[in-house]
Amino acid sequence: MRGVVNFYKPLGMSSNTAVGRVKKILGAKKCGHTGTLDPKAEGVLPILLDKCTCLSDMLMEGSKEYLATLHLGHTTTTLDSEGEDITLLPREEISVTREDVEEVIKTFVGEIDQIPPMFSALSQNGVRLYRLAREGVEVERKPRRITIYSIALEEFDDTEYFVKIRVSCSKGTYIRTLADDIGARLGCGAMLSHLARTKTGMFSACNAVTIEDLESKGEACITPIEDCLSQYDEIQPIEFFHTLLFNGQKVLLSKLKRDFEVGSYVRLLDKEGVLTGLALITENEEGKKLISLDKRL
Repeated sequence: MRGVVNFYKPLGMSSNTAVGRVKKILGAKKCGHTGTLDPKAEGVLPILLDKCTCLSDMLMEGSKEYLATLHLGHTTTTLDSEGEDITLLPREEISVTREDVEEVIKTFVGEIDQIPPMFSALSQNGVRLYRLAREGVEVERKPRRITIYSIALEEFDDTEYFVKIRVSCSKGTYIRTLADDIGARLGCGAMLSHLARTKTGMFSACNAVTIEDLESKGEACITPIEDCLSQYDEIQPIEFFHTLLFNGQKVLLSKLKRDFEVGSYVRLLDKEGVLTGLALITENEEGKKLISLDKRL
């Protein structure tokens, strides 16, 4: 069993619980996800099975898309609905318009520095930040460079001041922090009231599966790993060279009569055309290109 389950995590379920449920239903030996989704968030959570768990970092590299609902005039200790209220402005004191929101969200598009929230799973000196936050301790966090590829205003409620935005961003982006920053720039404050991840890399909510799907369809819900790696070039060396690579040896790329860019990955196929791993192209001190097995599948 190897592949990825494009799982749609429901509200209230932790990412680790989701992994455990999928593992049990499918009878997989090992499972892992490609990036934590908070229990209060729902959406796409790709879960890798068995040998494919080694690809977690690679599959996390893709962009993410979220549908986020912000509550203007409302700020909390956790930047979302889980925390204690800091401010909750009366609706009549908020004068933000749809045009204001559209203008402000444009200013966040591009590369920006973002300070991770205290209520996050990041560690500092071996301690998770959320543990410190629960003890009332706040520590300085270094800004991290992230990229917002696009933000679009989907809905604007000028009665209760709920705003829904669609955000496409790089990995490592905290939507709670983005919501807080948008609220600050609007001058009224804001917190994240609901979050759904609609895309991560090649995986989308439109073809994600639920617990019920898994229980009724089983292995039919698995996306073959070949489909997940189709963006990479492939190489099918003769059996002698395949054996060398599979045993961990480096081979001069010129001997395989192929050429790829240094730093790129290629799919390694055996003589039957079966995907056996991902190979990495490197360069030796003499400037000659080498190929070696990096991910064994």
